[in-house]
Amino acid sequence: MRKDPPVDEAYLHATYLLDLLPETVLQVNPARALQKFCEKLIPLHFPGLAPESLVTRSPEELDFFLQRTGRIVVKPLTDCSGRGIIALDRDEPDRHLLLRQATAGGSRFVQGQRFLPEIEGGDKRVLLLGGKILGWIRRVPKAGDFRSNVNAGGRCVPCELSAGDRDICARLAPWLVREGIHLAGVDIVGSHVLEVNITSPSCLREMNDLGNERLEEKVIDYVEGCCRP
Repeated sequence: MRKDPPVDEAYLHATYLLDLLPETVLQVNPARALQKFCEKLIPLHFPGLAPESLVTRSPEELDFFLQRTGRIVVKPLTDCSGRGIIALDRDEPDRHLLLRQATAGGSRFVQGQRFLPEIEGGDKRVLLLGGKILGWIRRVPKAGDFRSNVNAGGRCVPCELSAGDRDICARLAPWLVREGIHLAGVDIVGSHVLEVNITSPSCLREMNDLGNERLEEKVIDYVEGCCRP
């Protein structure tokens, strides 16, 4: 299944139907994993990998977190492509209103994260296939924005993976394989992982264009290999 979020009622109902398929049918990625994991929260399974974070639906708790850390990013848990994400400074005069809007008046869980200054230089999107690195790219925010998502105006540029980037991927890979997650997009900023995209991992086309690759062939070869007896 590869459908863009939001992970709403219709999305979950689709996974329930896919869950009825026999185990002989290969699912990339499997419905059970899509039901079980929120891609924004996957890094929290790995101590020290995520930026300092708070998951809550309380505007007051978010404001306390903001006052303690100085600057935070607030993200909805069920969407993608940078939609609904805001950055707040502790002296933002409208912060109480913005936090109430983000949490729908205290009824919707969101994730607050310490703002990472390195994000101004972009993040690295690394695609993992079967627990192995498939491709990578750097996404750079447009001027005046901190979101590097392509759909939010970010642009893709070539980059190299550091030893630290590869160590992060090696740390994630066994967990992904164990959970049956075949294809994942890992977003790395410095030594941190912002999220692990498992609903609709993107940027393969951009990796092809910038690296003169045909990575989709490796994906199809992998899928065919999984289907062979």
